[in-house]
Amino acid sequence: MKSYLLLLTILFFSVSAFAQKTKPNEVRKGMSLGVKEAFTVDIQNLDDKEVENLLIDYLKEYKGRKGPKRDRKSGEIFTDDAEIPAFSTNTIDIYAMIEGKGNNSTVVFWFDLGGAFLSEDAHPEKMEALSEWLYEFGRQTRARTIELELEAEEDRLKDLNKDFDKLLKEQEKLEDTIEKAQQMIKDAEQGLKENAKEQDNSQATILEQKRLIDKIKDRLKKVN
Repeated sequence: MKSYLLLLTILFFSVSAFAQKTKPNEVRKGMSLGVKEAFTVDIQNLDDKEVENLLIDYLKEYKGRKGPKRDRKSGEIFTDDAEIPAFSTNTIDIYAMIEGKGNNSTVVFWFDLGGAFLSEDAHPEKMEALSEWLYEFGRQTRARTIELELEAEEDRLKDLNKDFDKLLKEQEKLEDTIEKAQQMIKDAEQGLKENAKEQDNSQATILEQKRLIDKIKDRLKKVN
């Protein structure tokens, strides 16, 4: 229950924190075609490999003729002739780069509209659509972060249930041991009673045997 409430709290603050779409963060950064206008999205608490998988899946939605595929030399993830009508009626080449390692990274996007790279100065009318596009990618990464946390907590719950099942089995074994021990005690108590009777019978037999021996001794004395 505590884990569930924690996840709800995280989800609430995540949604609240990003409910307002912010102005795209524009930078000029070097890439395989030179220094170009680009836009960045900061990703927190998500492994860079997870970010790359999400990025490739996200770019696949836009029906590029080739890709998305990582270029081993440049490290860029490239999608050729993607279709984003809100950006352009023509197809777009999208370049992306993941900067940083571990659980905090930044994804850099370059959008080649064909002759010019998307920028606020040259294309102010496209900034709202870009903001929504970048926001959606960021939302997917945040959702994945929560999904992974949920999976981790569910795995922990499975482990806790396994531990509890082990305790139940151990309890059954202990109860079985107690039941057997109690039966052994009952059997031993019954054995003590029977042993006491047998001792009484044995003592009586011994006394009788002693009397018999004494009689024989008396007979022997009379003869001698």
